[in-house]
Formats: sequence, structure tokens, C-alpha cells
Amino acid sequence: MELFRLEGAEQFKPKIIDLFANARYEASIVSSLHPPFYNDAEVKKALTSCIENVKKIRLLIDDGKNIEKIKSELPWLIELKKKYPNKMDIRFIEDPDLKHIMIIDNQNLRIEEPHEDNTTDKTKNLIIKGAPESMIDAANELFDSWWESGKELDTKQKKISEFPQHTPN
Repeated sequence: MELFRLEGAEQFKPKIIDLFANARYEASIVSSLHPPFYNDAEVKKALTSCIENVKKIRLLIDDGKNIEKIKSELPWLIELKKKYPNKMDIRFIEDPDLKHIMIIDNQNLRIEEPHEDNTTDKTKNLIIKGAPESMIDAANELFDSWWESGKELDTKQKKISEFPQHTPN
């Protein structure tokens, strides 16, 4: 097991790129998809590679009210969803208790500390490569509960007017 405590995009960007680039089976991601970060050429290339290489990717975007911004500022992601409809699922949810996490190949885990919107310069991340099974199981259980409450992205629809609120079980 390798543990990395990182602060700021300069520190965590290479590790996230590494997680994406080495994904082979599945990825479950909760993110607000901050466009300046995800439009970075290296991050975009690594996430595109991840989407192309894995058998399944679930992307839960935690800011449903900004769906139009995501569609306009990350159109390449929407195009990938259209290109890989059987392996790429995108849902949206608004939940103040949602945590940004990544679960890659049921082995690697990223947990982002909550932070102010639209900032990455002081964002703290914990990345665990070869995470213990109990941690992966707990992260998957959390992700699945949020996922079930999400609203699926319709790539043909112009606007999404309703976004579900997560209600814990």
C-alpha cells in the first residue's frame, strides 16, 4: 500500500493522471469536474485513455445546477459518453454531504477534502494505491448509495431541470 497526502493541483495532478492512465477494469468517480483542471491537456488525455481502456466507468457529477456549464465547457466528455454508451455512465446529483472520491480497479482510492468551489490551489487529496479491501468496500458502498440517487445524463436533452436530492438510507 502506498499513501500520498497532497495539497494543490501541482501535487495531485500527476497522481490523478497516473490513476487514470493505469486504469484497466473500472472507475467510479465523484467530482464537480472543475473545467480548468479537466480541460488541462494531460488530464484530458489521461481521462480519455481511462474511458477507452476500462470496461466500465461511472461518473457522478455533484453539481447538477451547473450541467449546462459542464456541457459547454467539457464537450469532449459528452462526446465520449456518446461514443461509449455501453461502458460510460454519467449521472448528476446535488447533495451537500457528497465527497469527491475515485475508486479505480477496486484497488486504488482518491479522497478529496471538501473545499471552496472553483479552487484547486489548496485542495487536499489523499491517494491510496493498493488500498485495503475494507476501505475499497466502504468507498464502493458510499458511491453506490449516491449513484442510485443520481439522475442519468441524457446526451440528447438540451436542459436538465430536475436534480434529485440524496436521502441517506
